[in-house]
Amino acid sequence: MKNQINDYFEERIAACQAAAAALNADNRADEAVFEKIRMNVYDIFRTVYAAGEKVSGGDGSKQLDFLRRRLEEIPANWRNALEAARSHGNSEKAHIEQLKLDVVAEIQQKIADWSEHK
Repeated sequence: MKNQINDYFEERIAACQAAAAALNADNRADEAVFEKIRMNVYDIFRTVYAAGEKVSGGDGSKQLDFLRRRLEEIPANWRNALEAARSHGNSEKAHIEQLKLDVVAEIQQKIADWSEHK
């Protein structure tokens, strides 16, 4: 599963980079920024997963558990920021925080799907 997870992060990052470049070429810079935000979230969790390998001593199950815990912990700040943005009527900030949380939900679902079919 380790290679599958690494490949997933690499593919998603590459897809976001390509989408951002296409949007920029089409003079849609605002939308390109959203793709870059998605890309950054994938990159954060790719890095977390890599760090999990060191922490787990190479045990794939522990490494995956490390990633799962961080997928719960890190977005807590984003959820708080989303609520704050909504309460202050800042729709742009709320949209950005929601994008991050949507990527996290996608990653969590992907891991759950792989775990089921293991």
